[in-house]
Amino acid sequence: MDQALQYACISWHTHLAATHEAQDHTLAITSALCQFLEMKFLFWLEVLSIFSAIRTATDALQVTMDWLEVR
Repeated sequence: MDQALQYACISWHTHLAATHEAQDHTLAITSALCQFLEMKFLFWLEVLSIFSAIRTATDALQVTMDWLEVR
């Protein structure tokens, strides 16, 4: 399996959580999150399933919800 794909699918939420200083980019990030959830969410779950990392989905969604609440 492609290690870059695996890393991106499993770790994107850790990078989102680290964007405390991203006030100027909040709208762009929120828009990208909406697009991801509307168009790619099920594909992402499928990839996590292949990597046996489906638990990551709940962690990532919780981090995303926490990030959005702060905004």
